[in-house]
Amino acid sequence: QLKVTNWVDLTDQGRVDLSPAVVEAGWVDLPDIVFNLGEYISRSGRVHYGLLDPARLPVKLQSGSRKVLVVAWDARHAGVYDTVLIDLNGNGRVDDEKPLPSYVNTYEYASFLTQDGKPFNFVISHISPAGNYVKLGFDAIGHGTKVAGVLAGNGLLQGVAPGAQLAVIKVFDNFAGNDLGRLKEAIRLAANMGVQVVNLSLGYTELPENGRQELETLINEISTSKGITFCISAGNLGPGLGSVTSPADSQKGISVGGYLSPAIWSSNYGWQVTQPTLWQFSSVGPYAGGIAPLVVAPASATATDVQWRSEYALEEGTSIAAPYAAGGVALLIQAARQEGITV
Repeated sequence: QLKVTNWVDLTDQGRVDLSPAVVEAGWVDLPDIVFNLGEYISRSGRVHYGLLDPARLPVKLQSGSRKVLVVAWDARHAGVYDTVLIDLNGNGRVDDEKPLPSYVNTYEYASFLTQDGKPFNFVISHISPAGNYVKLGFDAIGHGTKVAGVLAGNGLLQGVAPGAQLAVIKVFDNFAGNDLGRLKEAIRLAANMGVQVVNLSLGYTELPENGRQELETLINEISTSKGITFCISAGNLGPGLGSVTSPADSQKGISVGGYLSPAIWSSNYGWQVTQPTLWQFSSVGPYAGGIAPLVVAPASATATDVQWRSEYALEEGTSIAAPYAAGGVALLIQAARQEGITV
């Protein structure tokens, strides 16, 4: 079955702004650029085009530093831009490329080739209907890919809940991102998508009190009104007391700390220990509203990685523990339904 049901990018990391151009006999001929649409027909006789700067990507492309031509066109209805052509092979043309609608419409992805010959995969996360911009959705650091694999991988490596489907919402450009508004928007979007479990492998360390309360209130309200379970990494600032990050301090969320079993110590590090231990940097409470973390889960795993770097990698932290818990919740929901128990 389909693994990723939706891919939403709330950042502008993969945004390409577009400008209009008239198509004449299949050609766009401008002072700064000329290209042919080939067999692709614009219903309005106008396309919107732009250039993606490879310097904005986390990889070096096989095609070099030349900017990549991106063209949006109205394939079905005049003036409604719904399809994108991208010069993936770097030859300056788009008439030889496969048309790409938004991911949610066809569940397709595309790839650039890196200098190492590895695929840099991305999706079209959004096309402005007016043709003003498109967004390429991709994992720039691998964090989300690793978390997703632990939760629901269903290949060579099996996640905790391999049959679970995923709705991806990107809120951070990288680990330095700190836009609380995007996170709140993502939580509301997830609720409207009808998801049952939300994994938040992230944490804020210096939120002002009003920001912390807004985030906690939102999670508490949606958990209660929609019946959604939030599994939230406790943070990696331990072992000192009171080190749990937000929103793991939300009363309705399941805050997840990290531990390592003797088997994990042996398989991942070659160390022989006799007892399970907390992961040394796992954040702990207490916090003003209660005790955290509520549960602990494995904080070290070989997980799926972005293909432009490697296929699999050892990852550590409560960001890995949280999807272990989220996968467990998904399995419990499935088992309850099989037994006729309402959840």
